[in-house]
Amino acid sequence: MLFLDTEFFESRRETRLLSIGLVAPNDEFYAELDRPSLARLAGIRRNRFLQATVLPQFGRVAHAEARLHDMAHMTASWLRAQEPEALPIAYDYSIDYELLEELLQLVDPGLVPQLEPVHVGYLLEDPDGIAAAEAAWIATEARYGLGRHHALADALALMARFEAVHGSSRTR
Repeated sequence: MLFLDTEFFESRRETRLLSIGLVAPNDEFYAELDRPSLARLAGIRRNRFLQATVLPQFGRVAHAEARLHDMAHMTASWLRAQEPEALPIAYDYSIDYELLEELLQLVDPGLVPQLEPVHVGYLLEDPDGIAAAEAAWIATEARYGLGRHHALADALALMARFEAVHGSSRTR
């Protein structure tokens, strides 16, 4: 099982991917739009949440900045490196999975492994899952300097939620 989270910019007309985090039991992937691509997003400067919470965490993961097309290739490459032919992807918010699908449409379909979406939004209300996510965010802050509302930190928190409720994801 892989765990997905994204950060995105939503306007009245569109939803745009800003960053993506994917976590496997023994591997992690993170990519974010580079500064020039971010600067071209009209209206992003007026979004207080992004300006105060999300964007200040950009640039903290080495070699993660990329143009959207390059993010797509990096993501597809990481997914191909995972073992199973069909990859279950757990997500808690439908837009996360939709943005992953849109991103992978930028890559030759032959380079993208088969994905199996697994919606786990119910974990957001589970007390054990909530406690596990809080602990994961504290650990991620200590290890990487990343907090809540960073796609990698939130993907790690989602994996912790899942494991707290269902047991290890390593055998799934």
